[in-house]
Parts: sequence; structure tokens; C-alpha cells
Amino acid sequence: ARQETPLFHAAAGGHLEAVKMLLRAGVKIEGKNNISQTVESLARAQGHEEVARCIENTRKKRLEAANRRARQAAEMEQKRLLLEQQLREEREELGEEIA
Repeated sequence: ARQETPLFHAAAGGHLEAVKMLLRAGVKIEGKNNISQTVESLARAQGHEEVARCIENTRKKRLEAANRRARQAAEMEQKRLLLEQQLREEREELGEEIA
């Protein structure tokens, strides 16, 4: 028997609205069933192209959002390091002025 998630069952049955609801709820798209099908390939094999496209689009949007968050985190870390350096330099200057 295949070990499939609710998303796999909805996709295999062509239940677009159920697939959309599950995706909005944040279910995991990654993974394969016991016969190494992705959820998109299963939907396509069952003739449900619109379902497969919906899942692919969600996967792409999630990847883009993750990449955006990673870029933002890197930018914030760069700013933090710059501010830290500026603070060290200001403390050094103040130390010289007091002495």
C-alpha cells in the first residue's frame, strides 16, 4: 500500500479545491510516495494537469519567499556587523579622548 498524505490523495483524485485548501494550510509539498512519485507527477499521471500546476506554482512561491527571507537575513547580518564595527571605533575614539 502507498503511504500518501492527504495532499497526495486530493491531487490523485483531481480535487483542486481540496488541494488549494491544504496548500493554504501550509502542508508540506516535498516528498514522494512509495513508488517514488512526487505529488505533481501523481496528479499528472491521473490526468489532473490543473492540480499539478497549482502545486508547482505554490512550490515556486514558497521557494521565492524562502530565498527572499534568506537575502533579508543576510542583509540584516551585514548591517549588524557594520554597526558593531562603528560602535567599536567610536568606543576607541572616546577612550582616547578621555585619556
